[in-house]
Amino acid sequence: MTIIAEQIQEVPRVDFVPEEFHVFLDTMDFMRESIKDEIKGKIVQNFFKNSKTIAQLILLGVRRQDNTARTELNRLVIPVATRTAKKYFNPALDAGKSLATHIIIEIEKIKIDKSKKKATKKAIELENKDVLIAQLDRATKRYVFDSEELLESLLFNEVGKKPALDEIEKELKMANGQAGRYFNAITAATQGYVFKVADSAMQDAFAFKDIQNSMRWVTFFTKSCHECAALHNMVLDYKEWKYRGLPRSGVTVCKSHCHCVIIPEEYPIDISAPVQREKARITKPPKQVKKTIIKGILDRIFQVG
Repeated sequence: MTIIAEQIQEVPRVDFVPEEFHVFLDTMDFMRESIKDEIKGKIVQNFFKNSKTIAQLILLGVRRQDNTARTELNRLVIPVATRTAKKYFNPALDAGKSLATHIIIEIEKIKIDKSKKKATKKAIELENKDVLIAQLDRATKRYVFDSEELLESLLFNEVGKKPALDEIEKELKMANGQAGRYFNAITAATQGYVFKVADSAMQDAFAFKDIQNSMRWVTFFTKSCHECAALHNMVLDYKEWKYRGLPRSGVTVCKSHCHCVIIPEEYPIDISAPVQREKARITKPPKQVKKTIIKGILDRIFQVG
């Protein structure tokens, strides 16, 4: 049995939906869970080791109104998040291109011109990395602000400096309270980067073939929300969708858990009704498999059409 077979639970398929769609969404599910585990593990370890220093810097910020805590937190967070995002960059790029290839072949019965692949990859990487770093910095700024308010409140109520600092340290070590929300924001930003890489690769392929004029929103129900259900089958120009909000961009209440895609209206296979998918087929990888995620599991996933 291959590694991928151990990680994927077979479920009933909707006959009229090609496997390429399921593979794309399965890949998104797998990377979503893997990124969450990796970010949480590494960031929690960093914060556990540096909790006392961070708490002291937050106190310093309350007294001096400086950004030392924000700078130190970004030093601990941004390298971890960007390394994790880079690890999943190529798999995400390939996932988007694989689905786009299938759709374009069905529409035009031709293959994507591979000559544009390298330029597209570089443009996507630069565009999305800047967005990721900005989102991580905003999350850090929010955490520092909220923690300073908490510290000020505790000191105002005469809790005492040591118990107040202990409270900040405890949240960092336990990954709950303000720190828990911070971890979630870091994870969401990193996941968002990877998902946008896949979506951008797909849309760039459609743009290259000049088939972005009429794009249909297709809803795949797993954790999809009522807002996605309302959007199913709606057709707009890609620029209009970009203005209104793309899948996984946070515009719908399911946010990064969105399982929808937008595809050219010309796609000849009928997906006129929302597609019911079973709950995620991808289970969390066991510890002994984590080191072989990219080399083993993801290589197998991308053997598509």
